[in-house]
Amino acid sequence: MAYMSQLTGKSEDDIIDELNGVIFLDPVYGDWQTADEYLSGNVRQKLREAENAAVDSPGYLPNVEALRAAQPKDLDASEIEVRLGATWIDKKYIQQFMFELLEPPVYARRRPWRSTTRSSRRSGTSPARTASPTTTSTPA
Repeated sequence: MAYMSQLTGKSEDDIIDELNGVIFLDPVYGDWQTADEYLSGNVRQKLREAENAAVDSPGYLPNVEALRAAQPKDLDASEIEVRLGATWIDKKYIQQFMFELLEPPVYARRRPWRSTTRSSRRSGTSPARTASPTTTSTPA
């Protein structure tokens, strides 16, 4: 803010008043952030922090109002789309889902999951056997 004040010749308070709604004072870090930065990310957590700060300092009420407007709507379970193999789903849940859906025989449930590397070696197509030689000879 001091730099902006020096550039514009205005006081910091005047700059803050002119940028009302464009910048927000972060109650956790105590620094000014643009609206794009402050009103994105974990806005639910930021709202709780702003509400706690507004209890002691009403200067944070604009933060609370802006964060309330930025809250995402709650989704119903039917609105959530999950793709099989998504990285954020632990493989044990995928395995459980497949066992419940496909109902494989008990002996198949006890087998450990095998990687494609292990099965390709068993079939005789390991990377070492299919790799091309690194040196070639030329006729003399």
